[in-house]
Amino acid sequence: MRLAEELQSLLENGSENSRFDIELSSSIRELNNDWGRSPKQLREEIQECDFEHPLIEFLVGLSRWIENDDYPNGAKLAKKNLRDAIDLAISEGWDSLLPTLMVERIALLSDLNHTEELKAEIYFGLLFLNEKKKENSLPVGHSFDILEEIEQNIETISGTTAIDILSQYIEKQAEKAGEAGNYQTCRKLWRINLRIRDDEGIDKGIPRTAIIKSYADEIIELKSTNKNSLRANCAKEAIVECDAWIGEEQRVTWEHDFIDGNKKSIEQMGEIVHEPSEEEIEELDQELEDFIESFRKHRKRRHAIFALKWLLNHDMFVPDIEQAQKIAEDGIMNHVQRRTITEAGESYSQEDGTTEFPPSYGAMIQFVQNIRQAIYYRLQNRGLISQGDLFVLINERKVLSTDTHAYLTDFVIHLFEHNHSAAVHLGMTQLEAVIRELAAENGKSILSRDGETGGLGRRSFGSLLYQIEGEVDESWIAYLRYRYVDLGGQNVRNKIAHGYLPYRHAAWGMSIIILFDILQNFIEFERAYD
Repeated sequence: MRLAEELQSLLENGSENSRFDIELSSSIRELNNDWGRSPKQLREEIQECDFEHPLIEFLVGLSRWIENDDYPNGAKLAKKNLRDAIDLAISEGWDSLLPTLMVERIALLSDLNHTEELKAEIYFGLLFLNEKKKENSLPVGHSFDILEEIEQNIETISGTTAIDILSQYIEKQAEKAGEAGNYQTCRKLWRINLRIRDDEGIDKGIPRTAIIKSYADEIIELKSTNKNSLRANCAKEAIVECDAWIGEEQRVTWEHDFIDGNKKSIEQMGEIVHEPSEEEIEELDQELEDFIESFRKHRKRRHAIFALKWLLNHDMFVPDIEQAQKIAEDGIMNHVQRRTITEAGESYSQEDGTTEFPPSYGAMIQFVQNIRQAIYYRLQNRGLISQGDLFVLINERKVLSTDTHAYLTDFVIHLFEHNHSAAVHLGMTQLEAVIRELAAENGKSILSRDGETGGLGRRSFGSLLYQIEGEVDESWIAYLRYRYVDLGGQNVRNKIAHGYLPYRHAAWGMSIIILFDILQNFIEFERAYD
């Protein structure tokens, strides 16, 4: 069992060389969200390991509590072991474990209606947040995990000094995020502050004004850097969220940014000569909104992992190479525009098509990349996708090596911390690693023999794609070649590997595309080999 293996690694090598925190968080999510292993299956796996330790023993009790409301052998055991686990993590300096343990103990105490203990645990969580704020050492995902669990139990501390401590922490962190240009983090914090003020009957003007300013600042920044599709996306989100708070002048300004950003993003695509009308832009935007709403419903009815898999299973994320041939004859807008949207992050012109890739294929790739970025931007801005969701989706892939799991975890953390240069370089290496390990699992050769020395070495990315050609979807193979290794395409892998990628391209948009490509490979290999 990987959870027990990572616990052993934690005990022997310390938290820096262990992924126990990610494994633990994923196991808890399985229990709480009714997907993956059942409570009984998880409990039996832990018991079979014959490894008694409070860091996993609490899961045994928690599984019984979730499965059949067993208090003596379930919740009571979990509560004690969680307390012991927290004390142990503090004494050993395992700070990466504390957010997960604290959040779960707060949730359990809330379920049990143990009000005084719950209040004490919330105070402890606030103390931890403020301590880590001074050190600037807590990943943003962990901060939100704690804040959101406290918010779920806000009535427990209503009217106490804890409300003031919580509000001050949120406001300072939100201001800090805004100054750093981390606008989505800034808005997410102000939204929590807004809901707390609403619950406490406090004036909501400050967070509303701050959210409006955050959108305005982001739009100005995106316009100044010619990231026009993101500007359009941001303006649309601003209108959706702030419509009831703004005057007509601000609304008109943002509507102009939405239309102008979309039109200018198309001008940046050399292959596209058609300028969409405002009606076409609105129609495409409505299709995207319908898609986001479907994701929201799937997430609510099932869970985030189901919604993500539903998202990735859509054909629109895989450009159709055969359709590109038809588009070359008939014109791209007739085939692509109806199901995609001109929303993008960073765009840059492509080289002319080659014999293998028709000239229209580059435009199709850009549309697919645009819609991916647009969807992700809106999902994250509306709190519909989290760092933890991606951890779980990656953690499901047991075939991946421990090192690949660890690197992918770091990639996601860098993505959410807005360290996009690091995310791009790390994500690119792991995209190749994921394909290699999935190919090896399905009996494909990942080694090649050197013609001169006779020695064995790892296949190149292009050679690796050749190994799975004919089994993995043709359009997906064509996309990977064009995007990453073909000189007539975007050739991103080689640009990164050899230091030719312009720094401005190692940004949010490229991070998101790499993320989608990693996740899409999971789906494509399942379709081909399962």
